[in-house]
Amino acid sequence: MATSECLDEIQTPMNTCSLEVRGSALVVGCYQLNEASSPDGEAGRATEEQDESESSNHDKGTTNDGGDVDGDADGKDKAAAKATRSGELRLYSVPTASSTSMSPKFGEPAQVLPMESGVLDAKWCPSAAKAGYLASACASGSIHVHRLTENGGDYKRDDDRQLEHVASSLIRSENCHITRLALSLDWEKRSATVDDDALSRKIVSSYSDGTLSIHTFHSDNTSLAEEERWDGHALFGCPSEVWTCCFAASASTGHSALSNDGTGVVLSGGDDCTLKLWDVRTQLSRPMAKVGTTEFDAGVTAASYHPTVDHLVAVGSYDEVVRLYDVRNWKDPLCRINVGGGVWRIRWHPTVEGRMLVGAMHGGCRIVALDGLAGRTAAAESDGALEARIESEFTKHESMAYGADWLVGKGGGGDDDDDCNNNGGGSGSSSSSSSSSSSSVIEYAASCSFYDRRVCLWRS
Repeated sequence: MATSECLDEIQTPMNTCSLEVRGSALVVGCYQLNEASSPDGEAGRATEEQDESESSNHDKGTTNDGGDVDGDADGKDKAAAKATRSGELRLYSVPTASSTSMSPKFGEPAQVLPMESGVLDAKWCPSAAKAGYLASACASGSIHVHRLTENGGDYKRDDDRQLEHVASSLIRSENCHITRLALSLDWEKRSATVDDDALSRKIVSSYSDGTLSIHTFHSDNTSLAEEERWDGHALFGCPSEVWTCCFAASASTGHSALSNDGTGVVLSGGDDCTLKLWDVRTQLSRPMAKVGTTEFDAGVTAASYHPTVDHLVAVGSYDEVVRLYDVRNWKDPLCRINVGGGVWRIRWHPTVEGRMLVGAMHGGCRIVALDGLAGRTAAAESDGALEARIESEFTKHESMAYGADWLVGKGGGGDDDDDCNNNGGGSGSSSSSSSSSSSSVIEYAASCSFYDRRVCLWRS
């Protein structure tokens, strides 16, 4: 197994949770826990100890309004002990096209955008439109949508890009003393041939109180409205964190082996050690399928639907195993591979359908290759065995590696805006082909880690 070379790295002022690529635009989502002054007047310590206590397993759980995870047992004044969460989006332009022979570098951020709360997840809309829309899930429970623009409209120059806020969801909580954290989200997938200049897309999101939600975003009137919310995961009768969710549909076709509607079926994974499949077109009182503790030894933390093979999904867990499932048969995974750390992020390669980038928390990052994936079709009941192997690893991170994504540019001196991951990178690209030649693209990977606040570019 090869060890990947680090090409550039930076350190951010806040802890990093997510990293999302669209073309040469790279956005890092940041989170920081800020403890208020203590009752005796001494300033609270906004250190890694506080981050560790509340952010264990990536800000695990629903906390009380005072931010004291121990329930304020010593009777201290809650107002004085109240903690806040701050966050920001950091936008970088990282050229990947072969017009330059230099290795990519971060440089100075094109924009640092303060957020109303910590950013725990973000995703680019997998759209064929020139304008890029980024949705972010925040610790306040809100979903925000930003548009990538330049001064004159849709971006054209790397040094003039900006994220412009266009819509936010309302925070809905039945108990004002409970903070419902938005933990993950995913955009609806559609065929690459759909004209998305007038964008209307659904967003599924998951929360720390065991619920999931469906929002609809309309770009013409910049609205973001919640349409459905349901209880998804519980453990011993109490709500369980829903760490991950995604629409069960491929980005290239907008449908799956389960549904011709790209918004009809949702996957979710929770701290209750279960993966669930939901049919949002009918009733949501129970899942249409469930994989539980007979398979998973810990919480289910990542689910990523394949962008072109419309019956495959990769699922990750704190138990350090990535599993590949055929959604037509949940009895057993097609294959399993241990990646040496809890799995927080899975990104399919945007042009090579048999490669995955995995953010493996304390294990760093792994690139996983799948042998036997090429040529698999949704029509066949059985397409033969799959075998997974670790192709390379990146171990530069000194704490939890949470965010990871591909940077893939076309060869031959093309424009960066023509990059292969212009439709949302590994998080939802619609341009994937098993026949793509490795010599026709220039590729790197980027990743970020939480406590050491490190963001790295490396050779994949």
